[in-house]
Amino acid sequence: MILLTVMDTDMVRLFDDDLHDVLDFMEAFGIDHIPVVDHHKFSGMISKARILDLYRRELIMQTNIQ
Repeated sequence: MILLTVMDTDMVRLFDDDLHDVLDFMEAFGIDHIPVVDHHKFSGMISKARILDLYRRELIMQTNIQ
């Protein structure tokens, strides 16, 4: 199967680097992974699970501070 026939080309774009906004965006469009582009070059992927894990770790750190 040729990749060009199955890849998504109708993509929405997000020009924001705030993780809360990115998570809201992913929820609104039903997206689990989103590519990260820096200066028009692919840098990597971010997943909803990774963002939620980062939030969970931050909450644990904040609640353990005494």
